[in-house]
Amino acid sequence: MGLFSSNEYINALNPEQRSQAHNKYLDSLHLGDANPVGKDHFDNYVKLRRKNLDGFFVGSKDESELSMQKQLKLENPNAQKVREAITAALATSPNVNQMQADYVKSIAAFNKLIKDIPGRYRPHDLIAGLSEIRNEARGVIVQQHTDEKTALKLKLDEPAVTEALASALSVGIGSNELKLHKEQLLNDLSSGHQKQLKNFDDETNKEVDKLHKAASLQREQQSLLAVLYDQNKVMRELIKQHYVEHNRTSVPAEAIFDGENSAVMLANVNLKTLETYQGLTNREIKKSTGADGKETYSIEIPKYLNLLYHLSNKQKTLSDMTMMASIIYASGHDSIIMSVNFSDPDLAIKKGRDAYEACIRAGFEPKNIVIKVNGHTYSPQEKNDKGKEVNTIETELFKEARNRYQGLDGTGKEVRKAIEEHKSRDIAPSNRVEEMKKELAGIVKEMPEPTSDATARTTPR
Repeated sequence: MGLFSSNEYINALNPEQRSQAHNKYLDSLHLGDANPVGKDHFDNYVKLRRKNLDGFFVGSKDESELSMQKQLKLENPNAQKVREAITAALATSPNVNQMQADYVKSIAAFNKLIKDIPGRYRPHDLIAGLSEIRNEARGVIVQQHTDEKTALKLKLDEPAVTEALASALSVGIGSNELKLHKEQLLNDLSSGHQKQLKNFDDETNKEVDKLHKAASLQREQQSLLAVLYDQNKVMRELIKQHYVEHNRTSVPAEAIFDGENSAVMLANVNLKTLETYQGLTNREIKKSTGADGKETYSIEIPKYLNLLYHLSNKQKTLSDMTMMASIIYASGHDSIIMSVNFSDPDLAIKKGRDAYEACIRAGFEPKNIVIKVNGHTYSPQEKNDKGKEVNTIETELFKEARNRYQGLDGTGKEVRKAIEEHKSRDIAPSNRVEEMKKELAGIVKEMPEPTSDATARTTPR
């Protein structure tokens, strides 16, 4: 490699190389670390849906609407007939009752599948499966809304109900006032439907987003583990040892290096639970957790007299810092404080710049990076003597290296873009959704009927 700098170690950690390393172990991807999906979303819809006149004009400030509601709540035969008509129109269909039970069981079955490690289905297959469960339930809600509006319109147009409504509100049967009041009831029902559907969508979308984030984090961890496993013998042994200890099983040495068995092993190793790591330069990275739960990672860099390390054309200092930052990023952290300590002030500043570059290459956004050099803090948002916020990383740490700072801005954008691209590429579905749906159906079939606080009762229209 001559006297020129080599990016061999640095490039091994970029998103493209990590993705290529991980391609051999795609079957290690799973969602086992994700929190269980909530099963109350359809129950919540049933609880909150309007069932009678009490659900109309809630929070309204329209005097006409409030007056109509007040008059229809009076105890007289006409008002009672209208209330009964509204209640009948809002009766739940058998499909809602069935979906209420099916949704709880389907989500319970789904939560069993996502806990499989290694997963039998890719994360995106599982996410697609959850989306189908959600969409099927949503379709039942939409149909119920359509039925309610149709039924209410038909009820209000029945001669007997029309006459009762006109009498209860003291307006003429053929009057514009009566027509307006009917429209107010129907419009308020539609408005309520929109809110109910939005609430269901918001709740279930959060669950899907949660799984997407879990899949992305799993991909980050597994791709970094793949690099460590492939390129560092000590780390490979640490991963194997961790697997054996946590799974109470022996790993056949002859088989562990083939793709299938390695994928099974990597799937059962959580990057975050390791307490020591070794980078590509064979320097040890240690993790400790304080009483407050804050994680600290440290690496001991050799003294500058170690020329084989500091003058290596493989940029070992930057490589080790990048490895440490990558471990922190892949463990789910979106911000980082990187501290460097060297007795030589000039050398310390140079290593501080390396630390910032390492964080950028790991995927951190500039606004979430703080660098400390011999105890002095450089921050992207720091108030100066005049109370104005300044980026002291740019103005002070890189004061003598502005071109390098500007170049890292472009590097960071490329890295973050590549990370997002490889997230979707690496966790692509294996097109086994139909197979998964059949398995879910089998699990559901064996489940007892769930109990629920919310009950949807069917009333004939």
